Amino acid sequence: MDKWLKQFRDNLARRPEPAFEAQDWQDMQRRLDRQDDKKPPVAAWILLPWLLLLLSSGLNVFFYTTRQAPRENAKQADARTDSIVRTRIVYRTDTVYKTRIIKEKSALPPTLNVAR
Repeated sequence: MDKWLKQFRDNLARRPEPAFEAQDWQDMQRRLDRQDDKKPPVAAWILLPWLLLLLSSGLNVFFYTTRQAPRENAKQADARTDSIVRTRIVYRTDTVYKTRIIKEKSALPPTLNVAR
């Protein structure tokens, strides 16, 4: 293994430099210039704030509705009726009087009593 590493190091040290070619450098310069000329699309800069606004609004609505659900369930649990029912019956009575008209009896016969 040591022999192999020594040979690898020697080959790496004795390796010749690549030959200089002007065409390669010109090609590299052209590629770099092409990357510098690229600008991000304007549509992305226009849409990005709206997408962020939509995303944050959607998240707010989602979290608001998920936090409201347990509260509504708690209200329904409080509104449940218990199995014990208490009733109270109140009796109200009224006195009913029976009125009877009693005619006065006179000593005179009924025909004579009319002139009165």
